[in-house]
Amino acid sequence: MFLIDALVRTFPKSLRSTVRKAIDLRKHVKKLLAPEQSFEEALQTLQPILDFLPLLVSFKDSEGHYKWVNRQYERTLGVSREEMIGKTADAFFVGDKKRETITRSLEIDQRVVDSLNPIYEQKFEFFLRGRRCVFQRTTLPILDKHGRLTEIFSVAKNITEQEVLEEALREHEEQLRMLLEAAGEGIYGLDLGGKAIFMNAAVARMVGYSPNEFIGQKVHSLIHHSHPDGSSYPVEECPMYAAFRDGTTQHTEDEILWRKDGTSFPVEYISRPLRKNGALVGAVVTFNDISERKASERELRDKEVRLQAILDNVTDGVVTINEHGIVETINHSAEIMFGHSVDQICGQNVSVLMPEPYHSEHDGYIESYLRTGKGKIIDVGAQEVVGLDKNGRRFPLELSISVMHMNGRRLFIGVLRDITLRKQAEYQLRQSQKMEAMGQLTGGIAHDFNNLLQAILGNLELAQRRIPDDDKLVRFLDVARKASLRGADLTQRLLAFSRKQTLEPEMVDVNKLVANMAELIQQTLGEDIEIETVLAGGLWKILVDLGQLENVILNLAINARDAMPEGGKLTIETLNTRLDQAYAGAHEEVNPGQYVMIGVTDTGIGMSPEVIEHAFDPFYTTKAQGKGTGLGLSMSHGFIKQSGGHIKIYSEAGEGTTVKLYLPRIMGGARSPRIVEMPESTERMGNETIFVVEDDPDVRFFVVNALSINGYHILEAEDGPAAIALLDKESISHIDLLLTDVVLPHGMNGRQVAEEIQKRFPKIKVLFTSGYTENAIVHQGKLDEDAELLAKPYTRETLSRKVRAALDD
Repeated sequence: MFLIDALVRTFPKSLRSTVRKAIDLRKHVKKLLAPEQSFEEALQTLQPILDFLPLLVSFKDSEGHYKWVNRQYERTLGVSREEMIGKTADAFFVGDKKRETITRSLEIDQRVVDSLNPIYEQKFEFFLRGRRCVFQRTTLPILDKHGRLTEIFSVAKNITEQEVLEEALREHEEQLRMLLEAAGEGIYGLDLGGKAIFMNAAVARMVGYSPNEFIGQKVHSLIHHSHPDGSSYPVEECPMYAAFRDGTTQHTEDEILWRKDGTSFPVEYISRPLRKNGALVGAVVTFNDISERKASERELRDKEVRLQAILDNVTDGVVTINEHGIVETINHSAEIMFGHSVDQICGQNVSVLMPEPYHSEHDGYIESYLRTGKGKIIDVGAQEVVGLDKNGRRFPLELSISVMHMNGRRLFIGVLRDITLRKQAEYQLRQSQKMEAMGQLTGGIAHDFNNLLQAILGNLELAQRRIPDDDKLVRFLDVARKASLRGADLTQRLLAFSRKQTLEPEMVDVNKLVANMAELIQQTLGEDIEIETVLAGGLWKILVDLGQLENVILNLAINARDAMPEGGKLTIETLNTRLDQAYAGAHEEVNPGQYVMIGVTDTGIGMSPEVIEHAFDPFYTTKAQGKGTGLGLSMSHGFIKQSGGHIKIYSEAGEGTTVKLYLPRIMGGARSPRIVEMPESTERMGNETIFVVEDDPDVRFFVVNALSINGYHILEAEDGPAAIALLDKESISHIDLLLTDVVLPHGMNGRQVAEEIQKRFPKIKVLFTSGYTENAIVHQGKLDEDAELLAKPYTRETLSRKVRAALDD
């Protein structure tokens, strides 16, 4: 079948039909190949036809000797048929090149002989009469009826001209290929089914597919299947396919192609329709990898992002506005500062960030600057202004405005710093300085003032014992006595808020404390106020002065009562909590760690921010004249701070108030309070010997007389050296109690006097007394564990009870 088709294809198209009609080559070939017909019989029939063919036809025996060749063979080699019969091919083809060709020809003949299978379309090249000739030969075995080889049939076509044309075409294609390969753009062709029909090297380089993997595949599903976000890209929407669907050129500037490895890259491509004889047959797609362009754009964007990131990570707010006052950019710090997002503020007039009167005056500032080149706040350095956040809160700002020219436009760059914390720190510093000054003042006068009060109070009480039964006189003395006590209380409060009071800390179970105080608080607040306690289980212990903490809680409860004139609810809550580094960083004097929180919440009228700001100031009060001293919260604040804790107020006007006390958790054991049972009798009598060391003669006079009345034997001295001298001078064998002022003149304080006397009387009891104790028996505001203190001013009853307790301990 191949032989017939091969023979017919050698004729021009116009003659092929005629040739097929003139001969039934298939039938004759079948006869030739029929085993029952001899070679000579078949050749006699075929010779006229074979001689007519423009093909080189030959028959050889199994040894390669020519048995017959047609006329075209003679004409081509220039040798007659008679000369060739009986000879082999190497007799007619000489030379090195020809020898290679003949050897290859003989090898093919031998393969046919050995395999009895045809070998199709082998190319051979010869130089005949100085001219290069190319032949394409097919070789078939002819077998007898026993299946034995009888002849080797070969037909060769001179394809020299075809080769020349094909070579020219190949050169043209090579030039085209080189042009395509040299092109930096990716170029590939599509048929009407969207399959690739060719591609250049740039395509392979860019998408990672080899020609074998790419050509014949549907390109959209191979490299264009998804959008940049990974979502599916429907083929119906593919612009490159639209070129052969509707015959229009498609230009797309911003899409991606997907590589074989699953990565993608941005491209700009043009898809042009491909036509043949006017009919659409496909499309040619040319694309450019625009990664570098995108990288440049991305680098520019990255620079902008980095700049924005820098701006966003600076603590200062940065706002850019144009000449009309419209916000163009805002950094993250400014977003946080004002509570507006970028989308909310960009495009708005910057005056929305300002309260009145700045809001109304702002546009005038810009107009004035544009007209005169001078401004109140532009290019004049940092100025303090007031900002307005999204919630209407006014807050202090430090603002610097500079001018920048960009692309012919004038922009104003404002750098804003929220100085709320600085203002608070300045305020706290002023408060601390004020407290320190108050503390120094209080500490400086406390000793002398309490001594004065002690002398007045004590001697008033002595006088009350000796006056006749005169109601008016008793009344006069009692009023004076009460005034002295109020003076003492005022001094103690001043010491408390200035953190100069003497504390006697002990391990405290706050839940037990609150539970024990609940009834007292209820009685104090009245029936109109409901009290609820929310006590946490497993509450940690704290180390605190129990009496002072009770006073603070009671004071907060009373403040809550005053904030609920129509009644309400008071909640006292306890909780284990931890104050972290962030919280500590935002609150002065707070150390991170574990705390017990005591919260006191009311449903009262609440506080405004201005009231909260001054709530801890001494003598500051919102109560009516005569209803409060203004020292309650300041005293509480001072006590909590002195105890290593933290106090915080949460309140809004009309929304009630919560005051939270944070006291540090105590790890391990601590001193338990000493409890001394006292007799019911008011008079604490005794006969022991007491050594009184007091520098103030009026106070010493009262103490000596008060104790003498109670039956004690008294020794007295005005200071340390006098006390030691008295012991050296007098032959004193026994002293039961030393009652000494802490602050004494002439180089010895009460602690030093006690230590010196204890050397002589090791078993002597010591009771210190003082109107203000700095360092002798008090350290960091806390009474030394081995010290007992009687704070001035004290009553005769307190003196009697404390002395008896010290002696009995």
